[in-house]
Amino acid sequence: MQRAAYVALAISAAAMAVGGLRLIKLRSEVSELKLGTAGRQARLRENRKIGVTLPKGPKPDALDRSRAVSKLRSCLSKLASEKGFTLDEFQAGTDETPYMTVYASENNDPGWMQVSVRALLRGRAPVLANAVASLRSLDVPFEIDNLEMTRRSSDSAGRSTVTEQIQMRLLVYRGEG
Repeated sequence: MQRAAYVALAISAAAMAVGGLRLIKLRSEVSELKLGTAGRQARLRENRKIGVTLPKGPKPDALDRSRAVSKLRSCLSKLASEKGFTLDEFQAGTDETPYMTVYASENNDPGWMQVSVRALLRGRAPVLANAVASLRSLDVPFEIDNLEMTRRSSDSAGRSTVTEQIQMRLLVYRGEG
């Protein structure tokens, strides 16, 4: 009888130890989640500040929709030849709509309009990621709405070819009023 009590006590102690370890692990995970959430909240605040500080006046060559679209297309074509990928498709909308950033709930920048653009690039993933990063040098403002990469094939060395579809909005300035 005593032996059964000791076994039951040992099992209870082991269960409590496992429960304690789980509790410590959960507390650690919760604190990591809190840190991650705090970092995401800080980045969101920073993005909102960037989004609401859109320049009031025009950027160079941003007054005309066709010039802005042409600059983006020529920039992508130039990057394609320099970096070794292909620009398979390029479509730009013909309609201009009032600009609304995803970082603010209302439009505080009258005069700015947006044009939707979709481009399909094909090449190696690191090359395409570098090409998108290189768009920062474009002197026409834009916001990327969606970027989707899909693996298409791989060669005998294991290098993959991907397609990257980019949906973005080019900004053009029509003036206030």
